[in-house]
Amino acid sequence: MENNTCPACGNRPLLDEKVGRTLMLRCRACNIVVTPRSLLRVADERYYEDAYVMTPSSRASAQQYRYSRYPEYVRLLSELTAIYPPPARWLDIGCGSGEFLEECRHVGYEVEGIELSNISTNEAKRSGIAVHRDLKDVRGPIDVVSMWHVLEHLQEPRATLQSVRSLIRPDGILCIRVPDFSGKWSRILTDHWVWFQPHHHTVHFGADSLRRLLNDTGFSVIKMRTQLPNSILVRRAYTLAAAVFNRYAKTEKENATARVTRLLKDMTAEELFVVAKPTP
Repeated sequence: MENNTCPACGNRPLLDEKVGRTLMLRCRACNIVVTPRSLLRVADERYYEDAYVMTPSSRASAQQYRYSRYPEYVRLLSELTAIYPPPARWLDIGCGSGEFLEECRHVGYEVEGIELSNISTNEAKRSGIAVHRDLKDVRGPIDVVSMWHVLEHLQEPRATLQSVRSLIRPDGILCIRVPDFSGKWSRILTDHWVWFQPHHHTVHFGADSLRRLLNDTGFSVIKMRTQLPNSILVRRAYTLAAAVFNRYAKTEKENATARVTRLLKDMTAEELFVVAKPTP
């Protein structure tokens, strides 16, 4: 991505725009906010390859996280199975260690993922999940593609969505979640917002800019909403999972900073949830 070219629509030049005290770039054509390359730590794929070491302690923490997200997984699958029920092929881009795909498999989907971290990939493969390094390695057609908080990290989101469009069935669905940069809390908190992370997020989507990008890459939005990712049930599940794993697996209790960050996310971390179909 050239620093002065929009990664979503290719328009140039990008114009300076302050977000709080942080100097960002905005595309006047599609209204996407772009992080200047000088701020990005995610310079290439190596950033994700070995992001952490899977020790017994971190494996227990990962299991704790999985159980705390279980209400979220059930909610997502309840909604999406009604739109495209199994049996079907589900591809999760940025699948991590495969926890969500395991739940997809439990309800009847044939699953596979894409992941850049070698360690996460190995963890997913321990569960019998096929994991690819790149979209080019995936054999189509695919029925359901999910991208949970992935699109904002990509340096070429338009090209990725075009590749997804070429893989997905004509009646398939694409499911996306990204931070809602056009939401109320983003506007109020500006660069103090919990999901304003210019060191990690290449692009910052609002509802209109994401819809435009999807339309331009061959998709029609059938569902879009702003939501908070952590429902009351997720928060209750987190509390219970933390208590169980702290006591029996001796995982570390979160410190004050982590508690405050989690509280802020519960209250202000609005995200966009989108379901789209290929445009005929």
